[in-house]
Amino acid sequence: MDARARLYERFAREDEPWYRWLLRQLAPASGEQILDVGAGSGGVWRENPVSLPAGVRVALFDRSCAMLKEARSREAPATLAAVGDAGALPFRDRSFDALLSAHMLYHVADRAGALREMRRVLRRGGRLCVATNDQAHLIELRELASGFALGGELFSLGRSEDTFSLESARDEVSGAFGPVHVVRRRVRLEITEALPVVDYVRSMLPEGETGSEEALAELGREVERHIARSGAFVTVASAGVVMARA
Repeated sequence: MDARARLYERFAREDEPWYRWLLRQLAPASGEQILDVGAGSGGVWRENPVSLPAGVRVALFDRSCAMLKEARSREAPATLAAVGDAGALPFRDRSFDALLSAHMLYHVADRAGALREMRRVLRRGGRLCVATNDQAHLIELRELASGFALGGELFSLGRSEDTFSLESARDEVSGAFGPVHVVRRRVRLEITEALPVVDYVRSMLPEGETGSEEALAELGREVERHIARSGAFVTVASAGVVMARA
């Protein structure tokens, strides 16, 4: 995950960092209880501690104990951290004022069940903010990687119909919550070093995949040639959020 974050942090040409933009969409209010499903290492909270209104309490939830432990070690502000499956959230009905789910629902097999659980734990009128990439996300980089037979389910050009994206998220979230609002965000990445690209693509490959290091090396050399010709390898991060209320 850090390899992916570093690519954006170093090369994104943006006026507002992703985590700050994401928190602004969620719009926490003073005294609210917020649940982050798929919190990982708690980046959105760690990067925005001074942006949180007084009295906001954050619960981190993730399927990875190691990621939550990292969140704690990095001092992500949270009052609670819990491990489990998104299809069975260990919280009482109507416990939270807002719920964030960023770049995690594409890992969930039963998304309809997970969305029902999210609605269950939200108070009436509570806000849901689901963040994910759209189908054009990093298309320039994905096209280049596909020429070296590098992809992975979440990165390949030929995504299956079941792959969760901003386009499909609208219908899936509305099926559980009703009316939704979609906000899109496009950011240009001007990449001037090849190694961060290689690390990013490696991080997207299926776990345990072997035999790809030679292809990754070839990819790196091609990126270096592109940078030498043009000054930078340019690709566009295209993502957004689907907003709804319980």
